[in-house]
Amino acid sequence: MANSIQVSGGSVEVFNDLDLIAIICLLDLEVESQPGRHAAGATILSKWKRDLEGYGPGTIDLKISEMGSSDAAKSDLVSLLTAISEKADLYGKTVPAAVLNERCAPQGIKFYDFPVPLIKAAIARLKGLLSG
Repeated sequence: MANSIQVSGGSVEVFNDLDLIAIICLLDLEVESQPGRHAAGATILSKWKRDLEGYGPGTIDLKISEMGSSDAAKSDLVSLLTAISEKADLYGKTVPAAVLNERCAPQGIKFYDFPVPLIKAAIARLKGLLSG
């Protein structure tokens, strides 16, 4: 699987594409479970999901650098990422493949049970980019 580069200000992180796709799937579940609560984050998430429709290896650009430094969406996304990181532990060692495949796997991507530690590590790095 390919890697995609994410940039925010002077910070750069390289993410495994599957980690980012899994995070987007879990964010989508979280937003759906709390309608109206995360409007700012939901708007950005909607863009990310649309971008996944044209997914190609190494092409995921979350456009973090285009978000304003005090943008409410950034703050909301950090809150959502914290929530999914905490909820990931409820799955045990792995997030079941069905959760991810039914949610938002782009064409050509098939998830297998996904290790929770990988998702949590990627979430922590993504939060760092959004907060930094």
